[in-house]
Amino acid sequence: MKRWWFNTSFLRTVCEAVLLIIVLRVVVFLAAGQSGSSTLLAGDLLIGPLCAGWAAVRMRVPNGTWLRQLTGESLAVVVLGVVLTSVMLMAALGGSYLDAPTIVSLSPFGWDALLTVAALLVLHSGAYVAARCGARVWVVWQKLRHTRYLWSLTNTILLAALLAVAPLALLLANVLLASATTQPAGLLSVLLGNIPVLLVLMALTVTGVLCVLPAAFIIAFFSARRFTRRLETLTHATSALRNKQYDTRIAVTGVDEVAQLQHTFNAMAVDLEHAIYDVQAERDAVQTLLDQRRQLIANVSHELRTPVATLRGYLDSTVDHWNGVPPTTLQQDLLVMQHETMRLHTLIDDLFTLARAEVHELEYRPQSTDVNVIVQRCVEAVAPQAWQHTKVDVVADLAPLQAHAQVDAARTEQIIFNLLHNAVRHTPPGGIVAASVQLNTNTVDIVVRDTGEGIAPEELPHVWERFYRAKNASGSGSGLGLALVKELAETMGGSIGADSVLGEGSRFIVRLPRAATG
Repeated sequence: MKRWWFNTSFLRTVCEAVLLIIVLRVVVFLAAGQSGSSTLLAGDLLIGPLCAGWAAVRMRVPNGTWLRQLTGESLAVVVLGVVLTSVMLMAALGGSYLDAPTIVSLSPFGWDALLTVAALLVLHSGAYVAARCGARVWVVWQKLRHTRYLWSLTNTILLAALLAVAPLALLLANVLLASATTQPAGLLSVLLGNIPVLLVLMALTVTGVLCVLPAAFIIAFFSARRFTRRLETLTHATSALRNKQYDTRIAVTGVDEVAQLQHTFNAMAVDLEHAIYDVQAERDAVQTLLDQRRQLIANVSHELRTPVATLRGYLDSTVDHWNGVPPTTLQQDLLVMQHETMRLHTLIDDLFTLARAEVHELEYRPQSTDVNVIVQRCVEAVAPQAWQHTKVDVVADLAPLQAHAQVDAARTEQIIFNLLHNAVRHTPPGGIVAASVQLNTNTVDIVVRDTGEGIAPEELPHVWERFYRAKNASGSGSGLGLALVKELAETMGGSIGADSVLGEGSRFIVRLPRAATG
């Protein structure tokens, strides 16, 4: 159908219209021989408009701007009107020579003939313009119908309304034709003989349709609009979802299939949002692990390099003087080497413990253990060294009753040592570090307070990370102590906590599961 509409050149269109006039004129002439002169006269009035309508739907639309198209269409109207009128007049003259009554025989010369020619020009041109406008409007309407479901649904409703009126028009036409026909004749003869009646009927039908069409269009449009608006909402929501607006939801209206589709869309959007957030969380977790791995490698390399470099320096010095007189500082050098070796050993042990805790392979033997005893022993071991080297006083504040926790004694001792060393390292001379034991209903809490420099609020959540060091930290350390405290406490079923005030000190809490009393 698309190849047939508006697809021929102007010259071919004119040739087709002329050929169609000749064919129809022959058919009408043959029919007139059976039914009389009125058939031929009616055919002359009908053939021209039909051929003009044919040309209107066949001729190609001019290219260019609207002004150029309007100029081309105007020229086509004039030329086609003249050509069709000329051909009809020649056909009518030919019929008059055969003694058949035609439109020319009614007024052969004078003003009546000129009026007849003018009337034919107007009839043919008007038919072409009407058909051309109608065809172009129809093409535009079809494009709208295929691009928007709203117009497609409106078209369906209008078509149903017109089909409902069609039987009435056919019934009326049948009644008029039956009343106008006085003697039996063929169908073609009857139709051609009652052209005026059919034209009047067509005019009345078109007028009625034009009167009813606006109201029918409005009703059809708004009826379709109520349905398509929900589909448009779904379309916009789908586009928003595609643009990563995963919180998009649709208000469910009604209980029909579209409402079910809206409900299904909302459920799908919720599932998709959760899935996207889960994927993002996994991605962030993987990225965090990768960052921690890179940071771990960098920090471990740094922490291992320092004691190894120290050991190598003292060893090189010792080897250089081995064959000569031993230096007076040999004993001190050996002590430094021993200290660095112990530091290296502790670092490796901490890393190994953390690695085993991460994969849940850390060995521990939970049993009922008095935490008071462990805290007292750790304080007694740390206090002399802390006072000797940093002038920090380390004291214990034990629970009044036995504080039995279901823990591994060695791991608990390691936790307390790490907390005490961390507190002493960040407490200036003259400060106090206090380790206390508190009993709760389900837990035994180990609390280590210091009067040190404190930790900034934005840095406090990161103190449990490996190799993390606060920006204002004054002490030196590997950065593994608190991370190890966290892993050991959680491995034994406990938890950790911390709070701090800059310039006043910090408090670290380890909550261990209390042992059942039997």
